Amino acid sequence: MQIKNEYPLAQTTIIVTRPQPQNISLCQSLEKLGADVIALPSLAIKSKALQPDAMPLSPPVNSHDIAIFLSANAVQNTHSFWKSQTALPQFFAIGPGTAQALQTVGLPLTGIPLDYSSEGLLALDELQHVTGRRIFICSGAESRPLLAETLKQRGANVIPIICYERYRPRLQKNKLQQLNPKNQTISITTSKESLVNFHKMLTEANFTWLLNQPLLVSHPRHDALAKQLGFQYIVVANNPTNAQIIARLIDLTGCRKGRWLCQLLRMVNYYMVSTKVNIVKKLLSS
Repeated sequence: MQIKNEYPLAQTTIIVTRPQPQNISLCQSLEKLGADVIALPSLAIKSKALQPDAMPLSPPVNSHDIAIFLSANAVQNTHSFWKSQTALPQFFAIGPGTAQALQTVGLPLTGIPLDYSSEGLLALDELQHVTGRRIFICSGAESRPLLAETLKQRGANVIPIICYERYRPRLQKNKLQQLNPKNQTISITTSKESLVNFHKMLTEANFTWLLNQPLLVSHPRHDALAKQLGFQYIVVANNPTNAQIIARLIDLTGCRKGRWLCQLLRMVNYYMVSTKVNIVKKLLSS
């Protein structure tokens, strides 16, 4: 995509709900494109690093085994364990961020799905015929059961490695108070759990007017949940990568429809105009 404007996200406030420190690179990229960024994590991570001697295995890990990582956190909290083994399994990552984490810690990547999800992993050729194979799934607590259950149905010996927990952090209401009423405001959530937590935060802080502002979700599965929670204008990204999120934001703020709708929503929420009909007429005639 060609960006004619050096700062295509100028006059845009973007609320990033990713946990720290995973939100840093996205926030920095958005700021370079001119956005006012508010980092408001709706998820926090409590790590539970797996030590080299924490899980004695019989037989030892071998190259016929498979290890699947469902997040970069899973890589960071288990890489010491894997490096302590005499042989390495085949490593699979759920998405590019997780694959990058494997590369950073020096573990070889075997495969990554085209669709960055459990469904995408299950579609990989290498995970179709797994009868009798040992598959380690490295993830946080209470992850989606689909992957493990399906691999068990295919005959695999699935061993879960729960190496962190997710929880809702305390709301930093002062960050919401930084919102600039002259800017259009767009929120980003990248998981169902972060979406639910973000909605709870807005309700508790009495900032429910943000439900009428654009919300970008990182997977089509999240669209229905966002509507159920009361968000009125939902933009769907194809995946949670920084590149896809930024591309969708530029599409939203750069296209005529996006500018028109965001301007309408700002006027309704901040200036308490009497009717939306008059605003629409004003915008269409300008």
